[in-house]
Amino acid sequence: MEPFRIPDLNQPRYRVAAREIDGNDFYKSLCEKVPKAKALGHSGIKALIKEFNETITQYIMDNREGVELFESLGFVFIASCKTKNANNIDFAKSKKYGVRVTHKNYETDGKLGKIFYTSYNAKYKMKDNNIWVFKPSRKFKRTVAKIYPEQCGMYMELTRNEKVSAMIEMMVKKFDKRKAFAIKKIEDYNEFDLND
Repeated sequence: MEPFRIPDLNQPRYRVAAREIDGNDFYKSLCEKVPKAKALGHSGIKALIKEFNETITQYIMDNREGVELFESLGFVFIASCKTKNANNIDFAKSKKYGVRVTHKNYETDGKLGKIFYTSYNAKYKMKDNNIWVFKPSRKFKRTVAKIYPEQCGMYMELTRNEKVSAMIEMMVKKFDKRKAFAIKKIEDYNEFDLND
């Protein structure tokens, strides 16, 4: 067994400066653009954003295909991926036992759940679709980490060399075919025909 060197937690660290997206500047600019937002107040706007995010998060976790964001901003979904390296160190157990201990992911058969965002849109391509970035909230990431081991078979699997855009295009085409088939079935429906 390889000995584990315990990291010094008192060393100085690099921290990214935190930015508050829904801060006072956002609220002031929102009130300038939408005067009715003043009626909700700053805390009401924050509560509205939080509720919207929780609704989208729950929808993404419940649906295998994920969600297409409004205004063609892109797709967000959860997918299974094989672990990149076999040396995924479990720092808590390594510190406890003094030797290097790795995560094995036996409950998910060595797979990881990842949150994917792509601004590629199969139907309507935006001119500057590469400017959008998606950063999941801490609560979303922790919820996925908690639920994924129980439902890892539900999510689609992505190989390392597979393009996310090709998978999205395939999903959209499949959805369009199902929709067209349902419309055709409704048009051909005859309530007096007992053979169907």
